[in-house]
Amino acid sequence: MKLDGKSDFISILLFLLLCAAAGCVSGCASMKNAGDTESALRGRVEKFWQHKIKGEFVECYSFEDPDYREKVGMTTYVKGLSSGGIIWFEVIVKDISIEGKSARAFMNMRYLPFGMFGLPKEGIKRDFTECWRLVKGAWYHMTECPEKKK
Repeated sequence: MKLDGKSDFISILLFLLLCAAAGCVSGCASMKNAGDTESALRGRVEKFWQHKIKGEFVECYSFEDPDYREKVGMTTYVKGLSSGGIIWFEVIVKDISIEGKSARAFMNMRYLPFGMFGLPKEGIKRDFTECWRLVKGAWYHMTECPEKKK
């Protein structure tokens, strides 16, 4: 290919601009996907806690990490939550942090432990963090957070 002046310069310039624009579009798409991922996780966390607050523990079980469900059967899981001694009133997702296929949900809970006297009827508030893991395109609750890599 022989370059001959101004028209070739313009062709090369247009080609480079198109490549740059394509890179921007794919970068914007990945930013959009990150937002979609956070939105999907937030939805899963909120749905999980709606079921938990309503005492729908069978539904909660399907949100648990598949590795956990291999070890703990649904009957055992439901019995454990049913006898847990806590009334959950409200959980608010304050922030989400995603690193690859792992995430942390930072939340505020309003709850009341059974048998504790002298506590306000509306419950007590506490900040807490939960870990979630992406498996085959869906987010799952982890019963324990893995240690952060140093």
